[in-house]
Amino acid sequence: MIKFRQLFFVFTLSLFVGHAWAQSNLTQISDTVLNPDGSPFNGTVVITWTGSGTSTGSAPAPYSTSAKIYNGVLSVSLAPSVTASSSGFYLATFNSKDGRLSWVETWQVGVSSAPLTLSQVRANVTSTTSSSGASTIAMGQVIGLSAYLNAISNSLNTMMSTTSGFNSTVNGLSSSVANLTNIVNNLSSTASTPSNVPTFFDGEIPQGTINGTNAVFNLTNAPNPATSLSLFRNGVLQKAGSDFTLSGSTITFLPASVPQSSDLVQASYRIGTAGQSSFVDNQVPSGAIDGTNLVFQLGSAPNPASSLRLYKNGILLMQSIDYNLTGSTVTFLSAATAPVSGDSLLTFYRVTN
Repeated sequence: MIKFRQLFFVFTLSLFVGHAWAQSNLTQISDTVLNPDGSPFNGTVVITWTGSGTSTGSAPAPYSTSAKIYNGVLSVSLAPSVTASSSGFYLATFNSKDGRLSWVETWQVGVSSAPLTLSQVRANVTSTTSSSGASTIAMGQVIGLSAYLNAISNSLNTMMSTTSGFNSTVNGLSSSVANLTNIVNNLSSTASTPSNVPTFFDGEIPQGTINGTNAVFNLTNAPNPATSLSLFRNGVLQKAGSDFTLSGSTITFLPASVPQSSDLVQASYRIGTAGQSSFVDNQVPSGAIDGTNLVFQLGSAPNPASSLRLYKNGILLMQSIDYNLTGSTVTFLSAATAPVSGDSLLTFYRVTN
């Protein structure tokens, strides 16, 4: 007879093996996060998956999460994004505990059984172009072309096996198909990058002297739309029209907001025209800002909900800690966190997953 102790051991072992198998699909990122002055970072990191669906096509796995960082120690497990089925990347938003420092990083997480460091996952999400402004277009990116060429090749092979009298013609057509493939591959070296494809620039440091006097700084590109620009000074979101103005790729700080020596200025924005309807930038929620009202309305329901970034007086607030989101309704969790007279609210989010 099997004893109860034996049954309990088998059941416990099964749970352990099942848990270990589920975790084996994740990659651990482990490193020490430092402030610009070299001291250990203390605060939080919000990690958001930017692709559609799931990052690997399998479940379960975390695609968006957050973690607290104490004395610089970061340890978090994520589903790999560098796979054949991946269609996006991670945005990691760091916010210091005192609210004075914030920056955004782009992560591409590979498959690894050993922990990866930040230097191994950091990446820039920009179009890869040559010095002449050209980009590589693989034959697989031309929708239906590969299948069409394969169908022609299969038809030619059938004709060759059944109609010997047309061998010379078939061989000529086969050469034409091969030439067409070469033409497509050659075109890939000269095709211009489509200017309307949205491209993200995150954590860019504008060019300009930070000395407490200079107010004019320049970005690498002109944000498109202009409202997609998130400009941070020492981790605090600056407000367009109140703290700065934007003209093309030129930022001009207003007198009261001119960066002082040792200040840190960072910018995130998009360029391109296609797909911009999926993003909502610099939107002010509707609702009375009086220190009593806790409920505010967005213009649309963020999709996914984790894409919402809500700033109060330039400080990023945290979902489930400072407020809850239900559809397009933002509800602050207590009067202590509710906006008071004179406060400002700004939101950024996506409406299409």
